Amino acid sequence: MSRSLLLPLFGASLCLCAPLCHGTTGNGQTPGRNTTTPAPGRSSVRVVEREMLTYPYSAPKEVPDFGRIYPYHRYDGYTAEGRMQKWEMVEMENDYIKLWIMPGVGGKIWGAVDKRTGREFIYFNHVVKFRDVAMRGPWTSGGIEMNFGIIGHSPWCSDRVDYAIAENADGSVSCTVGGTDLALGTDWRVRITLPPDKALFETDVLWFNGSGWDRPAYQWMNAGIKTAGNLEYSFPGVRYLEHDGTSRHWPTGYPDYRLNRYEENNHGHYKSYHVTGEYTDFWGGYWHDDGFGFGHTAEYADKPGKKIWIWGLSPYGMIWEKLLTDSDGQYSEVQSGRLLNQSIGTSYRTPFKHGALSPYVTNAWSERWFPVRGTDGILYATDELAFNIVPGNGQQTLKIYAIAPVSGELLVTSDGNKEILRSQLELDPTDTLSLPLGVQEVPDFLDLYLDGRNLYCFELHDTPLMRPQRLPENFDHGSVYGLYLQGREFERQFFLSAAADKYREALAKDPNYQPALVRLAGICFQRHESGEALELCARALAIDTYDGAANYLWGLRAAEEFDPANAMEGFALASQSTEYREAACTEMARLWISEQQVYPKARHYARRALEYNPRNLTALQLEVLLDRIERERSVANASTTDTTSISRTSAPSGTAPQTSLDRLQQIDPLNHFAAWERYLLSGREADKKAFTDGIRNSFAAESYLHIADFYYRAGRWRDALTLLAAAPEHPKILCWQAWLWMCLQNFNGHNDEVERLLTKIAATRPSLVFPFRRSEYDLFSWLADTLPSWQGNYYLALCKMQDGHRDEALELLNHPKGDSAKIDFYPYFALRASLQSDSSRAESDLLEAFRIAPDDPHTTWLLADHYTGRNQWAEAQKYLTRRLSVDKSDYTAGMKLAKVLAAQGAFQQSIALMRSLDVLPNEGAQEGRNLWRETNLDYACALIGAKQFRKALDAIAQARLWPENMGVGKPYDDLVDERVEDFLERYCLLQMHRNGEAAASRIAARIETPGYKPYRAADLLSALMLREAGQVEKGDRLMAEWLHSAPDKKSARWCDAVYRGDWNAAERIEQEPNEVLNPLPYEILFDDRDFLLLMRHQNLLKPETKP
Repeated sequence: MSRSLLLPLFGASLCLCAPLCHGTTGNGQTPGRNTTTPAPGRSSVRVVEREMLTYPYSAPKEVPDFGRIYPYHRYDGYTAEGRMQKWEMVEMENDYIKLWIMPGVGGKIWGAVDKRTGREFIYFNHVVKFRDVAMRGPWTSGGIEMNFGIIGHSPWCSDRVDYAIAENADGSVSCTVGGTDLALGTDWRVRITLPPDKALFETDVLWFNGSGWDRPAYQWMNAGIKTAGNLEYSFPGVRYLEHDGTSRHWPTGYPDYRLNRYEENNHGHYKSYHVTGEYTDFWGGYWHDDGFGFGHTAEYADKPGKKIWIWGLSPYGMIWEKLLTDSDGQYSEVQSGRLLNQSIGTSYRTPFKHGALSPYVTNAWSERWFPVRGTDGILYATDELAFNIVPGNGQQTLKIYAIAPVSGELLVTSDGNKEILRSQLELDPTDTLSLPLGVQEVPDFLDLYLDGRNLYCFELHDTPLMRPQRLPENFDHGSVYGLYLQGREFERQFFLSAAADKYREALAKDPNYQPALVRLAGICFQRHESGEALELCARALAIDTYDGAANYLWGLRAAEEFDPANAMEGFALASQSTEYREAACTEMARLWISEQQVYPKARHYARRALEYNPRNLTALQLEVLLDRIERERSVANASTTDTTSISRTSAPSGTAPQTSLDRLQQIDPLNHFAAWERYLLSGREADKKAFTDGIRNSFAAESYLHIADFYYRAGRWRDALTLLAAAPEHPKILCWQAWLWMCLQNFNGHNDEVERLLTKIAATRPSLVFPFRRSEYDLFSWLADTLPSWQGNYYLALCKMQDGHRDEALELLNHPKGDSAKIDFYPYFALRASLQSDSSRAESDLLEAFRIAPDDPHTTWLLADHYTGRNQWAEAQKYLTRRLSVDKSDYTAGMKLAKVLAAQGAFQQSIALMRSLDVLPNEGAQEGRNLWRETNLDYACALIGAKQFRKALDAIAQARLWPENMGVGKPYDDLVDERVEDFLERYCLLQMHRNGEAAASRIAARIETPGYKPYRAADLLSALMLREAGQVEKGDRLMAEWLHSAPDKKSARWCDAVYRGDWNAAERIEQEPNEVLNPLPYEILFDDRDFLLLMRHQNLLKPETKP
């Protein structure tokens, strides 16, 4: 295999080879065939095919979800039946460890083992079991998942991604995985490297924001580990943060749990520990029963965040063991992050906000992952060794595990410079060593040195940090700055509409608050509201003419309006700001190519951008393009030979085109633009095949369009057409080709090629085709005006919807071109139904969607939701019954039907149906359990009304159960509130002239239990029981405190009225609209479902019906 010496990639010098073909490995062997042990001094890499039991996902949702994940679509079909499926894996191995990478499942590192012990230090799931956990649905457990963008789990986590493998000059091997985040316009790469002489592998990350505007900066690497084996988490720190920024003690929690011990997390629900409070480059864990562990290192400046995720040890969490694997056991996640915690929507109330990537900024860093053995735990680890200090035989012993070859003098000191151990070390990787320290207690202020290099410093690594954990108590969230901060937090989570609302609130208080003006202008610009963007930006510049963000945005807007003078001037002033200088120079370089065709100026600004950020992929691509343009011009000036063919001739060694193109491919081996330019340079079919074979991801058409969009924005329309001629046929590629031909003709009529393409577009179903690029707005506006069929309006309506312009989208869908009777595409009608304000029109559209695609589950679900929302139970039942006759495994339809049956009083039929379901839930799902409980309780109340008290008691007993086939396991008892069940049980017992005191005592005592959280409707029952027991003052106080805490809350006022016996007031309150929960992103608000249940059966609370 040929090799060429390359410049640093992600900061490490290596030698890449071309991506290996799917059919062979690096040594020419067939994938899947056993190979010998890696050659001495070298690691090995090969592509293998592995057959694994797979539980696939299905039912792609063709109706788009607008907002943060658009243009990605969801999958809503999951199965409990597995089948054998072949998966392509990249297998990497040296003398010490072995790991596997799964390009077909998000590029995840599927698992890693220590060869000396055969134990996994990264969880290897022996089945591929997709479940509804991620943003788009399907997700698998185990391995190491790479999350970039908005929040985990990334949209591509179960999709195929691009990859390339390499054998390097230093004996290491690499596999680079990556792709483009279509929703954000950012590029991510992770190069996984296995050195030949170390028991570790490295993950080197490159993350580039080429979108041209600020983007969310969420990034976490999630590693799965097994939980069995007496697991101890070695996470240095003194506190942990929750997702909402709440700070708590670590590792000892309330009351005396050792939270760093997996088995002592046998309380509460799921666990998220973002451990902080110590400056450390290490975290890890150790299975004490196995004498084995794992570790992770990274520079604190790169990865300060470290998190532990535990599903929970009750059935509520342990149900996920069987949902996500077959026989590998429960797992936990240990994660590294760019920020200290995974913030949610409420984080604006804490110091721990969200981060942002500035335009054209590149983040790059390295992390190491390794096994540990024989140390009885881990105190600390470096990239060379892990160690621990343990008591035994009357003294402390230093236990060392070598990760890399270790040779040198080890010095251990305490109290600054008191020597307690000096020893010469000669260790090979995976060797262990025990050294007695000669002291009975672990020394204070411990330091370890190897040949004078400090490996561990107590003062640095064990000193609690003093970072503030709470926002100032008098911080005013309703102030101008407070509202602006809330807007910024929403924007950094990519909730642009919510962000715009908060910026407008800030500007309502202070119309000249410059930061809010700029941020709101940016959102308006992104949503194609150019008039308001211009007005806001002008106001911001009128306040500060040198503001970097305002000038940059001014330049972007002017460039889109074909106003190069104002664009250049805006970018010029923006280039003086530190934050926007590389972005402004990048945009100026593009403008000098596209608008002015002054190539020396373009190169000048591209190089300036690269001075600020040598890994600016857009600027590098502009340099490569300029190299080719200048070469073509020089050839054209030299002769009359066809420039297209000559431009593909190999450049002489050392010339500029070779240099800039090589540099781009060295930095980004998955750069498809570079691979295409390589083909244009050489003209060789082998290079063209390398380009097409390199696009392996699930969104291949978008990879071609990503390059075409780059050419288009640089004014190189013919280059874009040349590229797309090599692309596979796809509806959106056809649209782009027609548009580019029109651009070349300067919109002076249609030629035969445009007409041919428009005819093909009109005959194409736009299944799972979602416009999203900024440049596509003009394209589909033209297409909507030009295309004599409905597709043009549909595409433009999607653009309008993503921008939040619902009325304009509906107008387009209400007036399709051509014969509307020939529209045979159900998403068209489903989308239009979602926009209709008239219920009958929405119903008509949903019925048409069902007529077109009766076997797509989404059409039935949407129609059933429409009918149940209007209490048209019989109609909903008809369609849901049909759906289950087609697919009895459709548990979504099953739950909807169970709800419909219960609403009609067919409780026994509903319960029987639920017993037959096998619900595969999404993470945190409660719907199945709520439906089971409430249906049984409603049935019990119906039986009480019929005076069938024994049967009612049976139904109440059923309501207490947590049938796992409904997708929810039972939490710990102290978290389960059964006061309604107890109240109904007591009612029945008293009606049967039996003793109900035990139930009454449980109801009253609930407010004293550790799991009790005030306030909720069941507190009314506690107050009533307290009053009946003679504890009137206590009951009165409970209700008074609830009403005082939430005087406007409907449930508090209704329960207070019932407690006081004021049924007239209760009736008036009951007629008020029910409260609608509006949680902030990822905020979990308490849904007081018992309130609605008590209102439905309030007759049991009235004095005249009391037993």
